[in-house]
Amino acid sequence: MTQGGGGSGVGTLLATGAAAFMAFRAVRRVMATPVETKLSCGCGKVHGTVSALPDDCSVVLCYCESCRAFAEWLQTRSQETGKKGRRVTTSDRASCVVMVPKTSLKLDAGLEYLKLAQRSKKTNTRRFFASC
Repeated sequence: MTQGGGGSGVGTLLATGAAAFMAFRAVRRVMATPVETKLSCGCGKVHGTVSALPDDCSVVLCYCESCRAFAEWLQTRSQETGKKGRRVTTSDRASCVVMVPKTSLKLDAGLEYLKLAQRSKKTNTRRFFASC
């Protein structure tokens, strides 16, 4: 198979399709309205907002052992401290994970209560929780 300079090959078609997709996505980002959601911990000491474009957010149900262990640790911690912690896993033990860009998160109060929970030094996964 030879590639000619005529621009009629499959590669040219794919490149044109990719360029069109990227242009469409760029226009969509400019026209998109950020979604703003208020957030807080159970006691209200930590609160703020998340303001992000829908394309920049991901909500997933994770079944990996690391996410399950963290969610169950949070649940146990809430019960041990006598707080009415919300259930943080689904009935089949999936952990609901919401991912947003750091720049989308604005805390109005409670930064001193945010703590890092890292299960292992071997992982890059960082999880933050409200320690209050």
